Amino acid sequence: MLSQTVKKPRHRIESDKAGSKSPISHRSLVLSVVIALTAILYGACSRTPDDPKRYLPADSLIAVASDDLGAALRPVVRNASKQAGINTLPDLSNLDGLKIAAAITGFEAREIPADGNRSVLDLRPKVVAIMELNAWSWQVNSIIENGIGELINQAYGGEAELESYPISDGQYYVWTARDGRRIMAFVAGGLVFIANDEAALDKVLSVRSGSEQALSFNFADAKGENREIVARGIITEAGIAQISNILAIQMAIGSVEDEESKQFISAALPVIVRNSIKQVEWTAVDDGAGFEDRYRIVPEPKIGQVFAETLEAGKGEFRELAKMIPADAAMITFYNLKDSRIAWRSILLSIQAVSDPVTARLAPVFAKTLAEPYGIDDTESFLAAAGNRIASFRIDPEGEQVAVTGLAVDETLLRRSMTKELAETKNVEKIGSYTILRAEEYCYAAGDGGRFAAGDCAAVEKAVGAATAGGSLAGTDVERQIADVSRAAAVTFSTRNVDLAAILSLFGGRVPEGKSGVERIITTTNFDSGGAKRSAKSDFGLIGWMLESGENKE
Repeated sequence: MLSQTVKKPRHRIESDKAGSKSPISHRSLVLSVVIALTAILYGACSRTPDDPKRYLPADSLIAVASDDLGAALRPVVRNASKQAGINTLPDLSNLDGLKIAAAITGFEAREIPADGNRSVLDLRPKVVAIMELNAWSWQVNSIIENGIGELINQAYGGEAELESYPISDGQYYVWTARDGRRIMAFVAGGLVFIANDEAALDKVLSVRSGSEQALSFNFADAKGENREIVARGIITEAGIAQISNILAIQMAIGSVEDEESKQFISAALPVIVRNSIKQVEWTAVDDGAGFEDRYRIVPEPKIGQVFAETLEAGKGEFRELAKMIPADAAMITFYNLKDSRIAWRSILLSIQAVSDPVTARLAPVFAKTLAEPYGIDDTESFLAAAGNRIASFRIDPEGEQVAVTGLAVDETLLRRSMTKELAETKNVEKIGSYTILRAEEYCYAAGDGGRFAAGDCAAVEKAVGAATAGGSLAGTDVERQIADVSRAAAVTFSTRNVDLAAILSLFGGRVPEGKSGVERIITTTNFDSGGAKRSAKSDFGLIGWMLESGENKE
């Protein structure tokens, strides 16, 4: 496919900032180049624009697209500026109407040590971005060889080497840092292809030449259907397979000590996910205040029908449970199912149905580890005793201090469902109307009206304190937000710290030193025959998270 590779001599891009640390990370460099190019060139001529989406490869793992990059980024910039106390917003008018598409074609993963004996996976996605600048090739090439080259050079710490040569009807560029990192681009007309991996760039160029198939997905132009939609994306079946492998490895090496569970996660979980989920679709909507990220998880048809019948939402209310949840909990999930035991059984049976015989036998062992952090030994009995409305919460960022709370319908059976050490402990304490059972790892508290909390002792103690001494979620704005959508099968409230500087620096904005942001996220989950539907409302959305995480990771 690649022809006419008459290379120009390599030359080094010198910079007075050589050797200095750039504020632009390698992972956000592709985006930085996109923004810089569009700010200078978009709309520089009146030629007929192309559609970048039609060059996305059929075997993309993840693909996203927007027909208006300015509209997609504006809610992020608006809310970041507001939280940073900046009155003058960065000007995004040069991005309005810009069509852009991007794909992740693969991952490079390496295991790196973390705290104690744990390790984590460092993922490096292979990304290619395609944009239509509606400009002439000579304009784009001039800017790339000069201004964009300097931007890349700074990101690489100086002395990046540039190779450029004609290929077919365009010009190919490769920037190489001293440590071997590379960014490459291809320009043809007003179309610009930018990648951090040569094979990823070759894929989209092969689609352009007709030697490879394009991705078949209806990105449904926002403006034709709903003017609020600013971006769409998909995780393909191939993407689900790779991501499930990566997540399984991460879970196995980072969070589970039991060998049977490790075996199940690393070997069986990817198979279960691949056999259960066909694709995940994403739609980003500007709701005026921030984003609503809508996800549809498309399952294998038989599983979708089963879940539609067994994971039906109940008619419970959240407010009564809020009295035992600390107001400053980092994450809260309210489960409201018509019949929680049937829901649990259907999940286990579905796992076994898509598994091989060995995996099917391990499924109950793995399922037990999901309830273990709450001190629960018998999940079936716990759900029978706890009823159909329960809430889980965590009080620490790491997610180790967790508890589950609810209104017991059978307190005796509930105690018996706990671990043997907790159910038989003699270490009993009274705080107000609450009785607290303490074991080495877990605690269980029971109070008036069937109220209970079980799990990590610090989380249980905080729940009892919230119920008896004040500081509960009851009567707060968060309680009202959850209650407003509590007819969903599940509702999750979470918060995360946001690096405002990482976002705004991409657009030339400056954040006062020490100023950070906070994002609140409300996510609802429901099920129908078409799969799981999730809606996440937040200030920055998935787009903001991608901007921030790309800028933060070296």
